[in-house]
Amino acid sequence: MQYIEFTWDSVDAAVSYLSSIKEWDEVDLVVGIEYGGIIPAALVHRFCPRAGFTTINPMMPPSEVHGRIIGHKRILLVDDINDSGDTFMTLAGMMGSLFGALNEPAFSCMSLIKRRQTRCQWAISGITVDHEDWFVFPWETKEGEKEKHEERDRGV
Repeated sequence: MQYIEFTWDSVDAAVSYLSSIKEWDEVDLVVGIEYGGIIPAALVHRFCPRAGFTTINPMMPPSEVHGRIIGHKRILLVDDINDSGDTFMTLAGMMGSLFGALNEPAFSCMSLIKRRQTRCQWAISGITVDHEDWFVFPWETKEGEKEKHEERDRGV
């Protein structure tokens, strides 16, 4: 496995592409998924003239997530990478259980990068890749990402 540095130029290209394919006026809340999605969400938020901004963590209790998004009707969840799809699928399930089928707000998911084999194919992405290489974003360090990856492999 290689570590690929995803440069600021790559981030700008992905955000620029994403800005061209989404109806930004409809979004009333941009949600950065902690922690990798906070910076991409902040960059995307610039295109949403009336949207609020918050962050959530998929490990938060549903009541805390509910408290951060209540009152919003068009929610955009943003992460750095849609790898396995588990994060988006967990949050989609949480949204469904919080709001039910009848009054669930409309939400969509967006990431800078999507792996082609992700379970969450319906998420919008700036770039789709076919490999398993590990991305290091400009706001991360290669050493920190290697350590995280090693811990993940050990099941920590």
